[in-house]
Amino acid sequence: MFDLQPNEAKLMATYGLTTMRPNSLKDINYHEFKTPPDEVSDLSTEQQYNMLLDLIESEQKVVDSRRTSQGEESILMELISQHKDNQNLNQSYSRMERQVHGQSENLRMAIESNFIHFINTKSKIDDSLIDFMRSKTKAQQDRSNSRVFNPQRRNMVSTNSNGKEDLTSELEENISNLMNSTSASIQPINESKHKEDKVLKMTEFIKANQHFFDLPKNLVHSLSISDND
Repeated sequence: MFDLQPNEAKLMATYGLTTMRPNSLKDINYHEFKTPPDEVSDLSTEQQYNMLLDLIESEQKVVDSRRTSQGEESILMELISQHKDNQNLNQSYSRMERQVHGQSENLRMAIESNFIHFINTKSKIDDSLIDFMRSKTKAQQDRSNSRVFNPQRRNMVSTNSNGKEDLTSELEENISNLMNSTSASIQPINESKHKEDKVLKMTEFIKANQHFFDLPKNLVHSLSISDND
């Protein structure tokens, strides 16, 4: 319940003052009096998440209190009826009830105003996880999908021909998966080697036919030094 008649010390501590009659900035304790950010976006991700948990917990407490309000009201009214000053107690109870309803409305508005922001944050987290899962290379996927050949899990004592055929088929399948994974791993190396070979051959061709590639430059040079109108 709110303190409707706080003392001076509590008021000064709440508002960060050193005196009840401040006249200058020196009367304000900046280090002790810290105001929260005006916008939720100014908070860190962890602070936003903790705020959401606090809002959900507060809303749940309000819901639970409403479920048991009828029984609690009857008990409270019995206590009030036994008190001598019933009028003051009734006024205090009505004031407390209005304050509870007002705080519940403020809580609902805060949740609604920040709901879209938290949903967008959750969507960004999901997108990041999806991008991370898709970042695997083809070789890593083949390696994770390939099974490891383990003959010990088969019953080697059995002389059934079907069992031997299954074992052979599994061995061939694992060898094929291993070859595919190896090929996918060395494919970038082969592509890089092919590019290097092409560049090397092109360089050798240019060196072998240097006079041909110098023809345009030599022609321009000859025309520039010749006295030909």
